[in-house]
Amino acid sequence: MFLRLKHKLIFMASFAILVSSSILNAQSIQRVNEIVEGQILVEKSSEFYTFKAAAENKTDITLNLRFEFAVFRTDQQTKNTNKSFQKNLFTIASFEKKVLSSVTINYEVEDRIILLVTIYDQEDNVIGQDRLVLDKGGKTRLKLKKEIAPNQDGVFLEGVITQKTLTKSGRDFARDFSQRYYNAQVHSPKNIFIKEVPGRGRNTLITVEVDNNLVWRFFAQPRKEVIQSNAQLALQSVTRYVGRLKQRNDQLINY
Repeated sequence: MFLRLKHKLIFMASFAILVSSSILNAQSIQRVNEIVEGQILVEKSSEFYTFKAAAENKTDITLNLRFEFAVFRTDQQTKNTNKSFQKNLFTIASFEKKVLSSVTINYEVEDRIILLVTIYDQEDNVIGQDRLVLDKGGKTRLKLKKEIAPNQDGVFLEGVITQKTLTKSGRDFARDFSQRYYNAQVHSPKNIFIKEVPGRGRNTLITVEVDNNLVWRFFAQPRKEVIQSNAQLALQSVTRYVGRLKQRNDQLINY
């Protein structure tokens, strides 16, 4: 009798552990891409596809993470598979989208190619992932998608960067900021305005606005390091603003 009770208790305890483990695994799977989204971005040139492993932080805090970017290539004739593998630690700011690594593939390649990016937190839990399969390598037809938002008429539009500058420093800032913005794949649903107006003394004031809301400003200086530093800081401010805007829109949609 005692042995039967003992075996029954052991069975119940094991069953409880199994159920708890299953629930935790299910919760873990559901949380993938909720906090940080893994993404494979595609760029097309005259002869090549460039696939970029990226991460997008969907929170308003800075995170220290780790990524792995794996590329599996299977020869269609020999069926041999080669794997290339990149990994590293990285820090991602609030609402930032960051390119982590990239690989270039020629259009003439016919191998079957699988690209996989995986994002890990500090406890090695998978929190972000994306996967892309090319059945015929570079000859695979890809439908390149952009992040765009619908306007009130249901037509899909994406915000553009416009500028009104007065000096060479202003133009240099606008060019540096625009290059960083497009490289970071930010895709604002609202227009971005870079303006330069007379400031105190001989200085001019440069402002960056998203949908007429001020997100960054500074007094222009011709020094290259000042322009580059403010372009990076302005990009971070725009990224945070756009991230919070998307977050509010998602909450309204899910309400």
